[in-house]
Amino acid sequence: MQDYLYMIVRLLSTAFVATVILTFFYKRIANRLGVFAKPNDRSSHNTSTPTGGGIIISFVFIWSAIY
Repeated sequence: MQDYLYMIVRLLSTAFVATVILTFFYKRIANRLGVFAKPNDRSSHNTSTPTGGGIIISFVFIWSAIY
């Protein structure tokens, strides 16, 4: 039982770290490519925000599910 719990904690920790690292790199790439959501009357952001961060989260989720 403890081995199973250890494996789950290790997988979740690895997924979290991978998401943080990949998001950091994605933000740098998005800044370089100019992939931004510009704020308007309907948006919740007051400044330009990089879009597409869900791609990273989806990638890590699928990777974790396959593992």
